[in-house]
Amino acid sequence: MSVDLAGAKTPRVFVNLPDSPVLPLPFAVGDYPEVTEPVRGPLKLPVTVNGRLAKPGEIDRYELSVEPGQEFFFDLQARELGTSKLTALLTIWDEQGKKLASAGDGPLPVDTAAVTATGRTLGDPFLQFKTPENVHRIWISVEDLARRGGPLYGYRLMAFRAAQDFRATINTPFLNIPAGGTALVSVNVQRRGYNGALQIEPVSLPPGLTAAGGDIPAEVADPNNRATSRNAILTLTAAAGATLKAGELRFRVLGSMSKACRLIVWRPGSVTPSVWRARQTRAWWIVNAR
Repeated sequence: MSVDLAGAKTPRVFVNLPDSPVLPLPFAVGDYPEVTEPVRGPLKLPVTVNGRLAKPGEIDRYELSVEPGQEFFFDLQARELGTSKLTALLTIWDEQGKKLASAGDGPLPVDTAAVTATGRTLGDPFLQFKTPENVHRIWISVEDLARRGGPLYGYRLMAFRAAQDFRATINTPFLNIPAGGTALVSVNVQRRGYNGALQIEPVSLPPGLTAAGGDIPAEVADPNNRATSRNAILTLTAAAGATLKAGELRFRVLGSMSKACRLIVWRPGSVTPSVWRARQTRAWWIVNAR
């Protein structure tokens, strides 16, 4: 069957099977060209590899041609998909079989700056990698930490050129702004190697609506904690005589250490905020959340 994704604005859509009584199936939507393992030859970046550890002990390996000094970001989705039982381990090897880096096998991060205790559930791993000297070819392997496998151990491996990454989530699924009143919008940002200051600001607000706030200060780099979650609060205030129609609000996430910005689209009436990732690029990345 074929699926039309032209209007998809979330990282996951639900597909109805023709003439089937089963519930709609979740279908992952990505930003990059998609391939399915096995993959012959070096990966062409950026790419999303769809794979599955079909049997216990299976290890999938992917080749990549590199140059010294190049920086890469590898991001794996499994638990996040909601359909996989994989507890993934990512490992990078050189041509001699030497282990260069890994993710998914280290201690869980502890946010020492958090005011309240944070959950320490093991999530999907990501890996930042800078190519060392005299290395021109690497392999990245995907395996289960407990060496399990089977039909429910699928994954999506995203590989792209970037030094760091962060994810933005709109926590406010619905917004009702009374005339002359103020409403709050909460946006969560999960830092993944990016420690610079962030500014979340609205784009093209309707007449009579003003915004304030949305600042997230820079962090001190902590080698023991690569993932740090921070929240920003924006206030949206409507003028006393403003007439607002139900519609779409857009927010832009700006990083001081990156030339790129991220645009988050939020539609009133939604009950499920969507998690999106944003990457360091030279162009504008558009990120949508209903």
